[in-house]
Amino acid sequence: MFREISPSLCFDFSEARVLVVERSESYSEILVQMLMGFGFRKFTRLSGEVTPAALDAGPAGPALVVADLGANDEPDTDLIARIREIDAATQRSTALIGTAVNPSVDFVTSVKTCGADFILVKPFSPTTLLKRILWVATAEAAPNR
Repeated sequence: MFREISPSLCFDFSEARVLVVERSESYSEILVQMLMGFGFRKFTRLSGEVTPAALDAGPAGPALVVADLGANDEPDTDLIARIREIDAATQRSTALIGTAVNPSVDFVTSVKTCGADFILVKPFSPTTLLKRILWVATAEAAPNR
């Protein structure tokens, strides 16, 4: 018995641009490999300061940002704010998934208030990352987001 899959639940990630911001080169490579396993093919990888060119204010900007948002209780809310400003100016909606090691409640609250869609605690599995990407993609497709 086969059930038909709804077209609204099918995602083609091959054309989506992804910005990976990660301080650790090895963790950046792991993230890219995970994302490639899901079908993503277009990446920009940064390990330091995010330049305006990387965020590209046009429609060709990243559809997904996976970013290391800092450590301890010092989240990088500037990056989130810049992405959300560009989204507002271009009427684009960039999915933003932040990562952190052992974030405090204040850290998570600050990052979510600033506009991150999700926070993943390192280390996380490919399954967890995919679930969060699909959650954001499905939420963005919903009319009452």
